[in-house]
Amino acid sequence: LRSGLATFLIALPVVTVTSLLWLGVLKLAGLPAEQQDLLRMFAQADSKTLLAVMIVLATLIAPITEELLFRATIFRYLRTRIPRWVALVLPGLLFASLHVNWTTLDGLASFAPLTALAVVFSLGYERTGRIGTAMVAHAIFNLHTILVLFAGLTPP
Repeated sequence: LRSGLATFLIALPVVTVTSLLWLGVLKLAGLPAEQQDLLRMFAQADSKTLLAVMIVLATLIAPITEELLFRATIFRYLRTRIPRWVALVLPGLLFASLHVNWTTLDGLASFAPLTALAVVFSLGYERTGRIGTAMVAHAIFNLHTILVLFAGLTPP
């Protein structure tokens, strides 16, 4: 729990700075800077039951399954076979790309920040040797994003 919280606290400013820089790049390139479809679904949920299910999925199911796939499987496999920096970045790019609707470019604004987030999660996992570190950090990050969304602020 402590290492997951520490990883989250390290990730938050990294993601925030990456997000600001990435939004600038998108604006310069004339590309859309829309939030993810999923964030809009949270904001527009009209059923308390649906919202509760979505929160459980975002804070429990997604962190467990995504960390098992991206950190415990892909990163761990690549780490011993290719240069470390590639092993850190490649799963991050894959993770982030799955959060973008490539047809409409919705969520493109989250691509670079989520890549950076994934790299920090991999570093946390690598440092501790425990996948729970990345799972807890991911769960806290998703909960933080939901709380920021409901507070009416722009998520990182």
